[in-house]
Amino acid sequence: MVCQDVDKEERRHKMYKLQIEMIPRTSWYSNLRSELSKEDWDILRKEAYRNANWHCEICGCSGVQLHAHEIWDFDMETGIQTLKKIIALCPTCHATIHYGRTCKIEGIEGAERVMKHFCKVNNCSLEDFNEHVREAKAIWELRNEIQWQLDISKITDRGIIPLKMKGELK
Repeated sequence: MVCQDVDKEERRHKMYKLQIEMIPRTSWYSNLRSELSKEDWDILRKEAYRNANWHCEICGCSGVQLHAHEIWDFDMETGIQTLKKIIALCPTCHATIHYGRTCKIEGIEGAERVMKHFCKVNNCSLEDFNEHVREAKAIWELRNEIQWQLDISKITDRGIIPLKMKGELK
């Protein structure tokens, strides 16, 4: 599949408010929370919660413990994975976005739970959900072929530096 086809696939994939985002294998087990000090992560996540007025930014629910979710842009041409923003999500929207991880950890019960939530939030059918999963997997397969380089200038420009980088700066 050429990059133009990937762009077309990604545009069609993004037509839903709640989307499945399968993280490329080369980025597994790497997230900002694990790379930052607890203090720095708390600053970023609490800012996301405040900006969302303590509601899930996808389904709008409130009164639940929110999760902070990183939004990334994957540039297939350059191999750069760029942090765009951090948003506040309810646990069910977050589990839905990370469908592959949810299925792996929670099995069929988790898969059914997030499938129902996806269909409810997006007002769509089970067939729509299944097509969306197929598209997400196709994008994931293509992204797995790239060793992604991270661009986290969105936070480093604010003086928030990952722990590994702090050691390099000394």
